[in-house]
Amino acid sequence: MIEGGADLQKPTPALEWRKAASRLLELLFPGRCVLCGSAIDASYKPFYPVCASCLQRLPVPAGSRCKICSRSLISESGICITCRERNYQFAANTSAFEYRGAAKQLLAAFKFDNRRRVGMVIADLVAPLLLERGFPVVPVPGRKAALKARGWDTVWEICRLLERRYGLQIVRCLQRVGGAPQKALGFEARKANIAGQIRARIPPPARTVLLDDVFTTGATLDECARVLRRAGGREVYAVTFAID
Repeated sequence: MIEGGADLQKPTPALEWRKAASRLLELLFPGRCVLCGSAIDASYKPFYPVCASCLQRLPVPAGSRCKICSRSLISESGICITCRERNYQFAANTSAFEYRGAAKQLLAAFKFDNRRRVGMVIADLVAPLLLERGFPVVPVPGRKAALKARGWDTVWEICRLLERRYGLQIVRCLQRVGGAPQKALGFEARKANIAGQIRARIPPPARTVLLDDVFTTGATLDECARVLRRAGGREVYAVTFAID
């Protein structure tokens, strides 16, 4: 599930074949970059799925960034025009990259090509932002239909790696009970679509940071934060891999 971004492709024979081929290639050539296909220098990071050159191509938002959504500011000061018109339930989102170029390709390899080793790259890239916040991490739950089609939860996979590699506290306190795809909807339509579809499984910590892969309108993060606050959370932040 991509929050506010591209939704999971509907399984087709061609897509299943591509996933199987990708898994086979990953087994046969574990030392090749999933983005450019070049051999990865063993002295860099053995069996790391992305080469150093491609990592340097990840697009970092330029200049000053909005204190709420993390988008690059054009002529605004502090907070972008869009965020001034919305009253998000989370305090602020921080995105590591822009959702384009190498960052978009990396997520596509992870989510749609079933290249699960890419998860450790994403985990390594978002870990500094999460460690800076220092709060327990709450994964944004994906749509059940998307999870069933893929067979695994992308955000939970990243959280599992964050816990193992960095010792971050992961609290799986949210669940998603329904909801149609968000891809073609605007902010207000997304809010209506996701309303009531997120529930708290257990009471959350007082301070948390939501983790998702892509921020587009913030509607799903907003609903997750609302549920957390209604369930007892006092302060909710968000971290996303990329902003669309």
